[in-house]
Amino acid sequence: MYYKTCPHCGAHLDPGERCDCQDEKEPPPAGTGKAAEDKPIFSSYHQSGEKSSLPMTDSEIAISYRQALSPRKQVGILAHLCAVSRADILAALERQGIEVPRRKPEGRGRVSTIDYFQVEQLYFQGLNDYAIAEKLGISAQSVHNWRGIRGLPAQRKLTAGRVLK
Repeated sequence: MYYKTCPHCGAHLDPGERCDCQDEKEPPPAGTGKAAEDKPIFSSYHQSGEKSSLPMTDSEIAISYRQALSPRKQVGILAHLCAVSRADILAALERQGIEVPRRKPEGRGRVSTIDYFQVEQLYFQGLNDYAIAEKLGISAQSVHNWRGIRGLPAQRKLTAGRVLK
C-alpha cells in the first residue's frame, strides 16, 4: 500500500488524508496530567532546568525516532524539521533515556580512500593482488582494477610463504 509522509512531523498519511500537525490546538484543560515536557517548548525549560528551543517535545522526538524505519536517518530528518543540529536531537533523545550510537564501530565497512601509491609500491615489490589487498585492508578487486587501468600483469610470485599458480 502506498502512503505519503507529512514534511512537518513525519506522520504516514493515506492518499488524500491531511495531517493535523499544523492545526491550532487548544491547550489541555488544567489538571489533565499532561507532563511538563509534553508542552511545546519553543522557549520553555526542561525538567532539568535547561532552556530549549525545539519545536517538538522530547517525547514526540522519541516517538518519531522509535517508529522510524531507519532510526539513524531519522535523527537527521528530525534535526532538519526542527531547524536544529543533530546534537540537539541526540540530547533530546538522551533526556528520554534513549541511547543512540554516535558513530559506526571501527573496523567495519570499506576503506574511505585507497592509497594507490602504497598499492604501486607493494606491486613493484612483487606482491600479488590478494597480498596487497590484505596488507592495505582493501578488496583484491580494487587492486585488480588498479592494475587493469595501468595495463600491468598479475604477479605470480612467491607470496606470504605460498606459491601461487
